[in-house]
Amino acid sequence: DLSRFDPGAADRSFARLEGHTDRVACMASVPEGGRFVTGSLDATVRLWDGAKGGLIAVFRHDQAVNAVSVSGGFLATASSDGTVRVWDHGMVRERCCV
Repeated sequence: DLSRFDPGAADRSFARLEGHTDRVACMASVPEGGRFVTGSLDATVRLWDGAKGGLIAVFRHDQAVNAVSVSGGFLATASSDGTVRVWDHGMVRERCCV
């Protein structure tokens, strides 16, 4: 689970974002659209809607995800499986794997 805290909210409440089945190892914000992405030891990368708190997409590796980075419309992820994958987060699909 991932908890989201809104410091600007009047009640300063948390929202619990459920989906990962193991610890979240990394996180990055997506500048456009208030989205963010998390990488987990459960071998998944999840794209979240930061404003509504909902899950947008799930991307998969074969082993734990160790790093995520966002640039423009692309998301790069690195995994313990030895791969770096580049995803088009707007189209919600993989662009390449090295």
